[in-house]
Amino acid sequence: MKHELINLFNKILTGLIAILALFGCKSSAKTPSQNEIAEEPVCVYGIPTSYYKVHGVVTDQSDKPVEGIQVQVFMTTDGNKPEDEREYDIVFLNDADKADDGSPCVITNSEGKYDANGIREFGSPIVKVTFFDPMNRYAKDSVVTSEPAESQSGSWEKEFEYVINAKLKKAAKKQKNK
Repeated sequence: MKHELINLFNKILTGLIAILALFGCKSSAKTPSQNEIAEEPVCVYGIPTSYYKVHGVVTDQSDKPVEGIQVQVFMTTDGNKPEDEREYDIVFLNDADKADDGSPCVITNSEGKYDANGIREFGSPIVKVTFFDPMNRYAKDSVVTSEPAESQSGSWEKEFEYVINAKLKKAAKKQKNK
């Protein structure tokens, strides 16, 4: 009888541990910078997560703001590799628009400003931001940086801010063949 109770107790404990493993990740979390629900699960096993804001202003060569530029954010943790060997992953942003190729982007407003908030990553990524003009007025450009300005949030989950401004050059005019 005593042996049967111990076996039953072990089975109950095993079941509880399995249930905890299945529900150890909550299905939604609020980012500290926005009151929006994240679409991906957040692990709650004690892994520090960092939140990122990427924003800036896009201007032309004469410092006039440029509206309608598609801005995409990519991140990598391949910091030990040369720039041309790094593999960047596109960041899926909250409330993102769609670029011409269907990937997520944010679009500059009439003041040339863009905000890519609600980014959550592990580690200290290198950020690459690309700027594309769907009307082909300006040449495509990109900026790579690994130096965020750290904000003073909690010691466990940090919030970082990247201010990345871009000055776009006019697109080269295509010559007509005669």
